[in-house]
Amino acid sequence: MKLAYSLTIALLFVCLAPVAQKSKITPLRTGTIQFEEEIKQSAIDLFNQSELYFHNKGLFVLRFQSIPSGESIKTLAENGVHLLDYISDNTYLAAAKGSIKSSVLKKVGGNGFYRFLPQYKLEPGLAKGIIPSHAIKAEGTVDLWIRFARTFSLEETEQFLKEKNIDIAGREWSRYGLLTLRLAPSRLWELASYPFIQYIQPVSHDPEPLNNNSRRETEALNWLICLIRPWQNKLGKRESKLGGKSPG
Repeated sequence: MKLAYSLTIALLFVCLAPVAQKSKITPLRTGTIQFEEEIKQSAIDLFNQSELYFHNKGLFVLRFQSIPSGESIKTLAENGVHLLDYISDNTYLAAAKGSIKSSVLKKVGGNGFYRFLPQYKLEPGLAKGIIPSHAIKAEGTVDLWIRFARTFSLEETEQFLKEKNIDIAGREWSRYGLLTLRLAPSRLWELASYPFIQYIQPVSHDPEPLNNNSRRETEALNWLICLIRPWQNKLGKRESKLGGKSPG
């Protein structure tokens, strides 16, 4: 009887182990993140040393045991951490202003930390080196839509891009954190490494005459709406998940 009981417990543990491991994996539209079992100060130190090189700001992915309360969000803000977007599975894209500490993240229920790597910012086709012909407006370059984090001002973002000799081809959606850039395809991964970049994708097709309701334009408009919405209402519908208003 004891042997049978022991075997049952062992089998149950084996069956549940993959589930527990899977629970530490968060899917993104451009890949997946597998978190460590706990937040390690060594990972935080690497982030502080390598990602905060422009105006002492940077982005990272933060996972919680449960949806953070308003008090937890306040504590994070007091320590220079702001939640930008909800991803899934109690995971958020977060912004740091100044060095962060693992003790603070753990205090508010954080149980997963990951750097927001360039491959997570690129549209899947771009990440594979696929450049659509409609995004080539000038020889040797590609036109891109980027979304920059709202913890960086437009002036800061433009200053950085100017220093890197990247052309800004359009600013019509800049109030919502969107810019159109033009650069050589060979610089895509460099662009994705910049600390203020949230997402990059090719511009849409040019509007087709007498066909303003085309599928391609609709897809482009939907994409713009998805990117603009967080800027319009500061996390809007997700405020309830955050347990209060988002930090400004």
